[in-house]
Amino acid sequence: MVMAAESSGIPPIARPASHSEQEITKLLDAGVLGVQVPHVNTAEEAAAVVAAVKFHPLGQRGLAVGTRAAQYGVV
Repeated sequence: MVMAAESSGIPPIARPASHSEQEITKLLDAGVLGVQVPHVNTAEEAAAVVAAVKFHPLGQRGLAVGTRAAQYGVV
Protein backbone atom coordinates (compact mmCIF):
# COMPACT_ATOMS: atom_id res chain seq x y z
CA MET A 1 0.00 0.00 0.00
CA VAL A 2 2.96 2.30 0.64
CA MET A 3 4.16 1.81 -2.93
CA ALA A 4 0.66 2.41 -4.32
CA ALA A 5 0.29 5.62 -2.32
CA GLU A 6 3.72 6.88 -3.40
CA SER A 7 3.06 6.14 -7.07
CA SER A 8 -0.19 8.11 -6.84
CA GLY A 9 1.49 11.08 -5.20
CA ILE A 10 -0.21 10.44 -1.84
CA PRO A 11 1.97 10.63 1.29
CA PRO A 12 1.66 7.22 3.00
CA ILE A 13 0.32 7.69 6.54
CA ALA A 14 -0.59 4.67 8.68
CA ARG A 15 -2.31 3.97 11.99
CA PRO A 16 -0.43 1.48 14.19
CA ALA A 17 -2.42 -1.04 16.22
CA SER A 18 -1.18 0.55 19.45
CA HIS A 19 1.17 3.25 20.68
CA SER A 20 3.99 0.79 21.35
CA GLU A 21 7.41 1.60 19.90
CA GLN A 22 7.51 -1.75 18.07
CA GLU A 23 4.24 -1.10 16.23
CA ILE A 24 5.28 2.43 15.25
CA THR A 25 8.78 1.58 14.04
CA LYS A 26 7.50 -1.42 12.07
CA LEU A 27 5.38 0.94 9.98
CA LEU A 28 8.11 3.55 9.63
CA ASP A 29 10.55 0.87 8.48
CA ALA A 30 7.97 -0.20 5.87
CA GLY A 31 8.16 3.28 4.36
CA VAL A 32 5.26 5.29 5.75
CA LEU A 33 5.99 8.99 6.10
CA GLY A 34 3.89 9.47 9.21
CA VAL A 35 1.80 7.70 11.81
CA GLN A 36 -1.56 8.52 13.35
CA VAL A 37 -1.21 6.93 16.77
CA PRO A 38 -4.34 5.81 18.68
CA HIS A 39 -5.09 6.05 22.39
CA VAL A 40 -2.47 8.60 23.42
CA ASN A 41 -4.00 10.01 26.59
CA THR A 42 -1.14 11.45 28.64
CA ALA A 43 1.84 13.70 28.09
CA GLU A 44 4.13 10.77 28.91
CA GLU A 45 2.56 8.61 26.20
CA ALA A 46 2.85 11.47 23.71
CA ALA A 47 6.53 11.94 24.59
CA ALA A 48 7.15 8.20 24.11
CA VAL A 49 5.50 8.31 20.66
CA VAL A 50 7.63 11.29 19.61
CA ALA A 51 10.77 9.53 20.87
CA ALA A 52 9.82 6.44 18.84
CA VAL A 53 9.59 8.35 15.54
CA LYS A 54 12.63 10.62 15.88
CA PHE A 55 16.27 9.65 15.48
CA HIS A 56 18.94 10.41 18.07
CA PRO A 57 19.58 13.00 19.56
CA LEU A 58 15.89 14.04 19.48
CA GLY A 59 14.49 10.54 19.99
CA GLN A 60 15.39 6.88 20.31
CA ARG A 61 14.55 5.44 16.88
CA GLY A 62 17.27 3.24 15.47
CA LEU A 63 18.57 3.08 11.93
CA ALA A 64 17.27 0.35 9.62
CA VAL A 65 19.31 0.60 6.42
CA GLY A 66 18.04 -2.40 4.43
CA THR A 67 14.36 -1.51 4.50
CA ARG A 68 11.83 -0.05 2.10
CA ALA A 69 12.13 3.31 3.79
CA ALA A 70 15.83 3.34 2.88
CA GLN A 71 14.93 2.91 -0.82
CA TYR A 72 16.22 -0.69 -0.75
CA GLY A 73 15.52 -2.31 -4.11
CA VAL A 74 14.13 0.91 -5.57
CA VAL A 75 17.29 2.70 -6.66
